[in-house]
Amino acid sequence: MVRAIIFGGTSEGRKLCEYCAKHSIPVLYSTATADGARQTEGLPGILSRYGALNGEEMAALIRQSGVPLVIDATHPFA
Repeated sequence: MVRAIIFGGTSEGRKLCEYCAKHSIPVLYSTATADGARQTEGLPGILSRYGALNGEEMAALIRQSGVPLVIDATHPFA
């Protein structure tokens, strides 16, 4: 069960995933592109998904996951 969602696709998002993997914090890493999701391949406890989401889809993903923490590590101009 994931404990947080990280919206990323940036080097900061990848670094957050590396930190979470190192500290056994399971997270869902969501990126717009497959390349962004590949950045976390092999990290234990990191479940990656890709595909652009609009605001309603992001809210639904957060509600469905039931996580207490959401981190926005997306590109500031996206």
